[in-house]
Amino acid sequence: MQKGWNQYFAVWNSVSKNALLSSPVRPIRFQIHAPKDAEQTPYFLPEWVLADERAGDLLPVQTKGSRHTLQMLIEARSEEECAAVWIYSVAKTMLDENRRLQKGSGHRLPECAAMILDDFCRAARPFLAARFSLWHPAMRRLIPYRPLLFPSCWPKGVQSAPALMHIVVANADMVLHQCTARLYTSLDGYQCPAALTLRKACASVES
Repeated sequence: MQKGWNQYFAVWNSVSKNALLSSPVRPIRFQIHAPKDAEQTPYFLPEWVLADERAGDLLPVQTKGSRHTLQMLIEARSEEECAAVWIYSVAKTMLDENRRLQKGSGHRLPECAAMILDDFCRAARPFLAARFSLWHPAMRRLIPYRPLLFPSCWPKGVQSAPALMHIVVANADMVLHQCTARLYTSLDGYQCPAALTLRKACASVES
């Protein structure tokens, strides 16, 4: 039976021990200076980069979907919003990877596990949709690499919401461990210009 968002958020809180996952991402800022005589739309581009690579080496799996996720994490204003972004982005990426696999290959997710991940997405989506412009349906891979524990090393018996949430949290932890967030911006601080923000105007109140 599908649970509601509040129940899954409680499961997340019981599983996640990394305080960074409950906080908005604060990327390393790179200031972009436009010519003084140029009239330009403010520049605001978030990117994931490998934490242990030379400066400027972008991840080969950088996608519009993973950039969208990062911007949502930058603009998030509460622990609950951060949790919803992580849960949806990881679970959706796992489900999309699962759909790419040929049926009968032996590497697909167990049906029960796929249903629970889908429940995660269905529960988080309305919460996020009330606050952000969501990912375009064509966007795939909402995190910047192929998910961990998927598909060939999928552990047997992982077919409960807490167990699946542990895997979601492990993937979110790995993003922050292996990647560094950068922000190329022509503005001061981390404020996103109104023309480029993903936040909805009606979402100015606390979650």
